[in-house]
Amino acid sequence: MAVRKLALFYAILAAAGLVLSAWLWYHATRTAVLFCPSGGGCSTVQQSRYAHFLGLPVAAWGAFYYLLAVFVAAQWAIARPVPGQERMFSWLVLVLAATGEAVSLYLIYLELFIIRAVCFWCVVSATITTLLLVTAVVARLTAARRPS
Repeated sequence: MAVRKLALFYAILAAAGLVLSAWLWYHATRTAVLFCPSGGGCSTVQQSRYAHFLGLPVAAWGAFYYLLAVFVAAQWAIARPVPGQERMFSWLVLVLAATGEAVSLYLIYLELFIIRAVCFWCVVSATITTLLLVTAVVARLTAARRPS
């Protein structure tokens, strides 16, 4: 049961990330200045050459990532217990969260050292991704302790 609670928490975090990324994606298609609680860094980052990857705004990729995380976590939380299922899902979310964390760290690196501007909303997204990774690690360790 503890793993299912972790799956629900993971899904809630991913849903928050999805809402944030979708909002940033929507805003990336508009010409208005992005509201930034910490100053002008958000617009600087959004208008940099690093704001797009393979023709899509980075926020769109973030939305796809969080949508996948929500879908996987929802399946994990509501699926019927099957032998080995907790371990399989715990590995899946761990790989997904670790991938998201690696991308997030790269983007923060770009902000700090290349763009030289920090986007408040990007930091919020990075924090959500880090919390997803921590949750995934805890879920993996919890699932590993259970007998198969």
